[in-house]
Amino acid sequence: MFQDVIVAALFRTFHARVDDALLDCAARDAGALSAIGRLSLLSDAMAAQAVATLRLEANEALLDLGCGRGFLARWLRHAGVVADYVGVDRIPEALGAARAMLAGDPRARFVEGDYRTYRAAPVDAVAALEVTGDGALDAPLLDAIGANLKPGGRFVLTVAALDDRNAPPRAEANAVLRARFERSEIADATPEAAEFAQRFYDAMLAIDAWEPSIAPRIAAQASQVRDAIAAGSFAYAIVTGTR
Repeated sequence: MFQDVIVAALFRTFHARVDDALLDCAARDAGALSAIGRLSLLSDAMAAQAVATLRLEANEALLDLGCGRGFLARWLRHAGVVADYVGVDRIPEALGAARAMLAGDPRARFVEGDYRTYRAAPVDAVAALEVTGDGALDAPLLDAIGANLKPGGRFVLTVAALDDRNAPPRAEANAVLRARFERSEIADATPEAAEFAQRFYDAMLAIDAWEPSIAPRIAAQASQVRDAIAAGSFAYAIVTGTR
């Protein structure tokens, strides 16, 4: 619990000071044609792949667990997907940024809450993009996905690991998923994520206008990810399935 408080405080400081215009610039310079800023390693192509698995229709609803600054909501609108959207995050500063950028969209709303305990009326689709750390298939997250999905509803989650030895073996991960969902699939997206990560952090580090208190954190994250890629210990998976 104490560790959760410390992590939340660090995220609040970062989200209070990061500039979305600079994030958008970094995304564009990294080759993202959408020019939508993000704090994840999802390229536009990977986002398109993830969204395609959800097969969203205009009259359906999507729940985004751990929505952060609203990257997925913005990307959905960029892609012309008009399904209802609810984003949940526990960081008020991130939600404030998301609400500001989606203020003109009546079909998007954001709720403060913890993905591990959030429960609402079941929806057609759930997304959780890089919510858990170091490759873990977080049991509370999987439980939240299942609890918030209608029968037959679809989900997608992405998981990054900077040390793939800490990620559960594929057979174990499949067993965990099968115990909760009717259908599930783990797709390895490591090459695509690693390629985008290199370009993304090159673009992030080339920007000299970051607020001084967060610039070292950006540099440290870039170094951590790059070192993992160079060591061959970086891994990235896109997990999809049906309740």
